[in-house]
Amino acid sequence: MNKIQEFTYNNRLFEKYNKLLTATQTKIFEQYYCYNLSLSEIAENENISRTAVSDCLKKTLHKLIEYEDKLNLLKIEDALIKQVDKVKKAQTLEELEKLERMIKNGI
Repeated sequence: MNKIQEFTYNNRLFEKYNKLLTATQTKIFEQYYCYNLSLSEIAENENISRTAVSDCLKKTLHKLIEYEDKLNLLKIEDALIKQVDKVKKAQTLEELEKLERMIKNGI
């Protein structure tokens, strides 16, 4: 996964699971990933050390990944989007019925 893909994935995780984070985790994550602030800038804003910011970001990202591993919301969303794309491209009623069966059977 390249840096842009990683950045996008981290933001998608945050969009899905941010309500499960603490206020501090949310604030620091947003400053880093949404507002593109450096560790030093965040540390200054929050009146904490750069190390504390770095640790918070690592722990927050670990939590987000843990939530996705357990709940699979992004994985399910991606699978549904693929199915919708297939439905949009389907040419015949038979293809649509096949896709409908796949979706009903859990993709």
